Amino acid sequence: MATCMSRYFIIQKDDEKSKFWAEAAKAQKVVLVAQPGSPIRAPLFLLSQHTRFGLPSGYIFRYLNDYSSLFKTILRLVSEVTVICMLRLSGVPIFWICHNVDRESSANFPRISSLRRRLFAWVSSRVFVTDPLLIPYASLYLRLSPEKIGYVTFGFNKGDEHISDESNEVSIDLKKALWIKKSEMKNKGLRPLVTLVLGSPGSNKSIHFDYLVKLIDSARIHGVGVIAIVGGDFHGSDLSRSRHQQLSDCSQIFLFESHLKLTDLFIAEHIDFYFRGYSDFSVPYTIYESCALKKPLLVMNLGFLSELIKYHGIGVVLNEGMWKTDTVAKLENINPEKYDLFLMRHQWSSINSIVHDHSF
Repeated sequence: MATCMSRYFIIQKDDEKSKFWAEAAKAQKVVLVAQPGSPIRAPLFLLSQHTRFGLPSGYIFRYLNDYSSLFKTILRLVSEVTVICMLRLSGVPIFWICHNVDRESSANFPRISSLRRRLFAWVSSRVFVTDPLLIPYASLYLRLSPEKIGYVTFGFNKGDEHISDESNEVSIDLKKALWIKKSEMKNKGLRPLVTLVLGSPGSNKSIHFDYLVKLIDSARIHGVGVIAIVGGDFHGSDLSRSRHQQLSDCSQIFLFESHLKLTDLFIAEHIDFYFRGYSDFSVPYTIYESCALKKPLLVMNLGFLSELIKYHGIGVVLNEGMWKTDTVAKLENINPEKYDLFLMRHQWSSINSIVHDHSF
């Protein structure tokens, strides 16, 4: 396919984000080729693409997570240095989409991780963060001039809202369970509100798992019965197992021990708000889903997410997980136009700031 196009870029990681960025890049007559498989194989993939299509117009690195194995982590570093040398000798520009500004999500060997981040900050023609509000933080953490930093964002893609929940056994069971639990809350004189809590319980940055029970307890004091639907991989680490134990003891939590996929229709009809808290400087994709479905975010006052929510007015920020007297009113009084405005300003087509404005 790339032989028919004037330019093509290689982008690390063949995931959904790369897929949708690639669709947006087509408008600029640019092919975005995502590397499948392990990033350690990057030199071989670059050689194969060079043989078939010639030199790429640019190479886009993304995640710099490492491994629990020191050998694999060093092998990853050697692979990256090899690709960088190949690109620099060929005059191909290097770009880095820095998803996590302050640190990588997985950094088992902090010194090596820090070395790799400094390396990419140095060799990249430009570094891109995932929201314009992150630029000053990237300048601070990566020690770069703001002029060298740009941004690309995600966008929203319609999901399975056209699929009936009646075909989803999880949704059917949840609807029944929620009806029973809501009736129980009402009988206790509490106003039931349902929150959706997803993410990676094995990650230190996903602090909403630690504050959820406290949130439920504090809401009860103010006459609100928060019912939480929680999903994630709770078997991958000691931290995730510890969080599982804490959450499983709460009767107002429906706990799913794997990643949970609910239809947009179910969320629109049964979820009142999302609850999130991240301690790092990154942008979770959840914010796009919540805006598309016009569901407010209730977030902890930590990390970058709280600043993003305040700036765009698409949610409520809490201190220390404590429910306040006016929390319900704040959640219900958010202007729906704020959600639309956020999505209008954040689209997959932002990838064109790389593929259109920079060429080889």
